[in-house]
This record gives sequence, structure tokens and C-alpha cells, in this order.
Amino acid sequence: MIASIFALSLSVTGCSAPQAVLSEAKVVGRATLPGSEQVQYCEYFLPGEDNWRVLYFSPNGRKIAEKRVESPGGQGTLPASSRPNVAQEDFRLGEIREAVKQQDQWLLRYRPKQDARLQEKRVAANKVDVVDAGFDAFVRSNYSALAQGQTLDFGFASPLHGRVITLRARRAPCVSSGPDLCIDVELSSGFLRWLAGGKIYLEYGAPTEPTASGQSAEPPRLLRFSGTGNLLNDSGKSQNLDIRYFYP
Repeated sequence: MIASIFALSLSVTGCSAPQAVLSEAKVVGRATLPGSEQVQYCEYFLPGEDNWRVLYFSPNGRKIAEKRVESPGGQGTLPASSRPNVAQEDFRLGEIREAVKQQDQWLLRYRPKQDARLQEKRVAANKVDVVDAGFDAFVRSNYSALAQGQTLDFGFASPLHGRVITLRARRAPCVSSGPDLCIDVELSSGFLRWLAGGKIYLEYGAPTEPTASGQSAEPPRLLRFSGTGNLLNDSGKSQNLDIRYFYP
């Protein structure tokens, strides 16, 4: 009965996944096209002891991709490290994205499709501040600084590009009334921003304090992601998405 209630709490409109996934998921993300209610996919975050899985399902309940995140520890129901080992595979075309720490280097691996060659690049570990899903942990650890208006530059390890990209995060005006903090993330170089265009927009809910009844504090929660996602569309092209996140 308890499992059924918990699963029901993470049943998100437009999303479909097996009952076993619903009962384990701590967060659900629903990805739609900007300005539309057309669901492209839904992502389910399943915690382990030191490993997280993110399972991606199409609206009709077909599993289309999986990401594995090695992140020891955690904050509540969220991974703690901004630099986890990450391996993502898209089962539709066979795309692979991986970032693995090896001593003083990061090995970045990328394959665009099943019959393509796996590309490998190595970058110095001291240049990497954030890896993939670790950006959420990076925001949580720098939440106060961002809320106070500080601008943070950081090195982002990108398997897709085979290098470290310097990005910039700073507080932004919120486009809706609910979030506590909104953030823009873009390339740090003005010239490169002009060349590439676009940015990522994020919304966060405020952290909570422990209650008198003993309820534990909760870290800030990601509520919305808007920008280019790390999962391609069915044709293998990058896509701009609006992803809303739901918690039990």
C-alpha cells in the first residue's frame, strides 16, 4: 500500500514508465518543446548507495536511454558530487557519452551512433569543475553566492565536444513567480556567446530548514531547465527543451 501511494505521487501527466521505476524514482523530469505541452520524454532519477541511474522513457513508456552516475554520498535524495563519473547511452541510435576520472585526467568518450567510431579525448583534471549531472550539485554548493549576485565561471567537461568548456553562471530574472532563485548559464567568452548563441535557464526552489517536529532540512531543488538538452531527438539532432521537475 505504501509503495502504491509513493508511486502515485510521482505519476506525472504525459509520462509513462513501469511500476517498478515509479516506485523507486525520487525525481521525475518531464521534457516538452518550448511553449508547448508536447512531451518529448520523461526522465526518472533512481538512487543507489553511491550510484544513480537516470532512465529516459518516451511518452508511450518505451525506454530510450539510460545514464549512470557514480556520486558517493548525497544531500537528501540528490547526488553530492559536481564531478561524478557519468555514462549515458541512447538506445535509439546508439549514441554514447562518457566522462571517467583516471588519476589526474578525465577520459571523455563520445559516439554519435551505433556504427560510428568511439572518440576519446583526455583533459587535465584540474581544469574540470563540473561533469554533466554534477551541475546541480555545483549550484547547491554555491547557492548562497549565486543568490547574492556573484558570477561563477567553471570548467565543464563535455564528451560531445571532447574538451573542457568554460561556462558562466549568474542570477537571472525569473520568468515565473514560483522559484526562489533563477540562473542563466552561458559560455563565458562574449565572442563565443555571440557565435554560439543561446543559453540555459534554470529555476530553483528555496532550501528548507529543519522543523520543530524533527523534519530534516532539504537542499535547494531544481524545478525547471530550459535550453539545449543532453538527449537528442528521434532524428539524432540536438533539441531545445523545457524540463519541469517533480518531487514526492
